[in-house]
Amino acid sequence: IFYKELCPFHLLELPEHTEQKLMLRGGYPNAFLAKSDKMSELWREGFIQTYVERDLPLLGLPLAPGESRRLLRMLSHLHGQILNYSMLSKALGLSSPTVKKYIMFLEQAFLLDLLEPYSGNTGKRIIKSPKVYLRDSGMLNTLLGIRTYNDLLSNPAAGAIWEGFVLMQIKTVLPYNTDVCFYRTNHGAELDVVISFPRGQRIGVEIKFSSSPTLSRGNFEAMRDLDIKQFYVIAPIDDSFMLKENVHVMGITRFVKMLKEQA
Repeated sequence: IFYKELCPFHLLELPEHTEQKLMLRGGYPNAFLAKSDKMSELWREGFIQTYVERDLPLLGLPLAPGESRRLLRMLSHLHGQILNYSMLSKALGLSSPTVKKYIMFLEQAFLLDLLEPYSGNTGKRIIKSPKVYLRDSGMLNTLLGIRTYNDLLSNPAAGAIWEGFVLMQIKTVLPYNTDVCFYRTNHGAELDVVISFPRGQRIGVEIKFSSSPTLSRGNFEAMRDLDIKQFYVIAPIDDSFMLKENVHVMGITRFVKMLKEQA
């Protein structure tokens, strides 16, 4: 038996210059193809309500609909952050193992994506908890109360929304046997994404919601720790340029096209 995950709409499946629309509305066909942003928002609201109140209990989630929505809303505010089970358990009045079980359930229901930390041996003290992302940016925007692209631009979570959007676009085009993780040490070295291909090639990715991105000292420390020779900065731009030697800045569409060709 072979399994193929059917993902929401991807940038490479859509006409050019639809990046902003896809990031705002998400990739569910009825949300993306709606006649207006308002109609898309209404569809996503109905989808969340139906999924939370009917589908999740049918799938076996032992949470009342109100508690499920509360958990999803809390996770939307943690989007792109290190997952802290203890904090969530205190807020929900549940034990950490129970919260962990519910989050695993939501991951298996294709609502969440947990990005695991790098697990190789670098001799450094590495963060060991995963980062949490809502898989669909449109659903995330609905939970955060973001209605238009201008709302998104002015929202404090704009960088995290862009990061999750880029991550999902990357993971969708990669082969199943490609390892995707993040790297962060207790001393400040970090990379948003580390992609390890089956043939041993490894590339680093930093995701910046800026047309003039800059890198931190921690990014360069991570490159040295992992001996990364190819490094990409993904920004909301159409062109590409070299930031410095071996550091390429490019837009997400160009990057995923390159990844697909390599795969």
